[in-house]
Amino acid sequence: MQNWLYQHWSSTSGYMLCCSLYNGGCDINAECSHRLEDFDVVCNCRVGFINVGTVNGVNCSDGCYVNNGGCGVNAVCSHDLTTMAIQCTCMTGYTNSGNGTTLVCTDSCKVNNGGCDSSATCSHDSVTFAVVCGCSIGFVRSGCDITAGCIDSCKVKNGGCGENAACAHDNLTNAVVCTCNKGYTNTGFGNSVYCTDSCQVNNGECDSNAACSHDASTNIVVCSCKNGYVNSGTDSVIKCTDACQVNNGGCDSNATCSHDASTNGVVCSCKNGFVNTGCGTTVKCTDSCKVNNGGCDSNAVCSHDASTNAIVCTCKSGYTNVPTGGVVTCIQVTTTLAPGTQKAYLNSTYVGSTNPGFQQGDCPVSANGAYGWHFVMTGTSTSIVSIRSVFKSAGVVTSMIQVPSDKHAYVFTPTGDTLLEASAVVNGPNTEFNLINVCMST
Repeated sequence: MQNWLYQHWSSTSGYMLCCSLYNGGCDINAECSHRLEDFDVVCNCRVGFINVGTVNGVNCSDGCYVNNGGCGVNAVCSHDLTTMAIQCTCMTGYTNSGNGTTLVCTDSCKVNNGGCDSSATCSHDSVTFAVVCGCSIGFVRSGCDITAGCIDSCKVKNGGCGENAACAHDNLTNAVVCTCNKGYTNTGFGNSVYCTDSCQVNNGECDSNAACSHDASTNIVVCSCKNGYVNSGTDSVIKCTDACQVNNGGCDSNATCSHDASTNGVVCSCKNGFVNTGCGTTVKCTDSCKVNNGGCDSNAVCSHDASTNAIVCTCKSGYTNVPTGGVVTCIQVTTTLAPGTQKAYLNSTYVGSTNPGFQQGDCPVSANGAYGWHFVMTGTSTSIVSIRSVFKSAGVVTSMIQVPSDKHAYVFTPTGDTLLEASAVVNGPNTEFNLINVCMST
């Protein structure tokens, strides 16, 4: 049935199209047309609009306002500027995972990791919901761009580890783990690793009497006992003990082990009663009595003191000891003197005289030494037959030069010396003689 309000009579064509008047009563966002069979008005919403009314009461609303234009909750609904057709575009942070014309907006982080690197974690900005690529633990960005790739942290500045540390990753979390290289010790605090030369930290755990150094190839700590000490531990656990306490420091069994005051090196010194017969730096201690009769007179027997083991020189049978400044000098025992001769002794006043030091005078030239000692008989004795003088350094001297008469005796020593005693066999009754002067032979 046609509504008369929308009909108009014409002499040429009968009824005119009602859509030409007030859009046929259709919504302004609808297109008006007529059914062919009855010419009734038909209202159809234009592209981009949706009927939110009824079949007979068409009400066209912007399609984007009705169920978001069918775009889905994660899409933005808009219109084509030319055709006004609905366009569905995934919101920021979402990616179209549909096929063809079907739009399916899926969280971008679930589609190819949001375009992030395989070593990155995908998340969203709390305000814009845009994709944010964050490198996983153990990785860092390779550039400044938000989608820059992630590379192993250990390849960038050694993962923040020091130059003396190795960078690795935790097996469970992949977090960077800094481990000091061989020869270095961590002196940092908490999670901060600071690698210091191990030799500067508790002497590298070496013994207090050891020097800490590093192996030239591996840089591991090497502990070496200091001079005067030896390793009494193992190859792996160095324990430095005073060398003198280990096998007597390598010294002879008849030597005492001690240390050099400057270098602390081992010093081997033969014990009392022994003498070094080794060569160079090798000390070999031999019983002194077996070496040059222990320094005893050729007419003496060498033995040892029971308490100190010091050398004891004892004159052989038929010989007697004539003390010479503490040195045993053995002379043959003379029981008889020639008729008219007797023993005379130096005036004790002159014992201890020195040359130089005593009264100087002239003396003859002698091949026995440059330092002369001039003795003269006193009283009525006519001559000195023989003389025996004892000096601190030269020992016993028996050779003499008699000038200008036999009452004079010149004895010579090779160096300056001290007179300890003197005796003589003389012709005549006198039993004492004097030291007149000392001299230098030229």
